[in-house]
Amino acid sequence: MLFRVPFQVLATLIQEGFKKHQEQLDELGQKLEKQQNKPLPVQKHLHTIELKSSKVVIALISLGVALFSSVCYNVYQFSANSRLSNNDIKFRYIKAFGEITSENLLKLETIFEYEPDKQKQRSIRRMIEDHEQRVEQRARDLEQARLKEAQAEQLRKEAESIKQKK
Repeated sequence: MLFRVPFQVLATLIQEGFKKHQEQLDELGQKLEKQQNKPLPVQKHLHTIELKSSKVVIALISLGVALFSSVCYNVYQFSANSRLSNNDIKFRYIKAFGEITSENLLKLETIFEYEPDKQKQRSIRRMIEDHEQRVEQRARDLEQARLKEAQAEQLRKEAESIKQKK
């Protein structure tokens, strides 16, 4: 069963619902205006750091210990990295010249460990880097020569196959 409601009844129901919602919105708007006119209470937060408090003293001491241990660890890491860098240069020196005698090894150890000489260390480093660059350049040149030779061989084969076809 369908109930048929006249259009006027529906219109009045919609208008009544609209009026109720409009009244609720007006009330809400009035409440918001009243709250906006009221000043907000000011909240003050005062923080003081006094050495009389054991928490502050413990926090400062632990912060100091953490800072000191961090600095000590950084110094240790720097010296370890320096040692590793020196060992790398010594290894590359031995690798560059193929072999090393006990006298040359003693000279290297003297320059890097026993009596550190920064100027000699820099010159050895430059010498090693120059040698490595020359080796890399030679390897590139040999690779290019090999590729050109392979290309020339391929062109010869193509030329022979063309001659045989004629």
